[in-house]
Amino acid sequence: MHRLIKAAVKQGWSKAEVALTLADAAEDFVMELAGRTPTQH
Repeated sequence: MHRLIKAAVKQGWSKAEVALTLADAAEDFVMELAGRTPTQH
């Protein structure tokens, strides 16, 4: 994860932009998981 952040910052993204983008992606993923039928573990 740190490498991804460092690479994005090298490409011109601010740390805040990276953090917000990752948080948005995480939220989307959680919502997708929440919409799935529960599975047995």
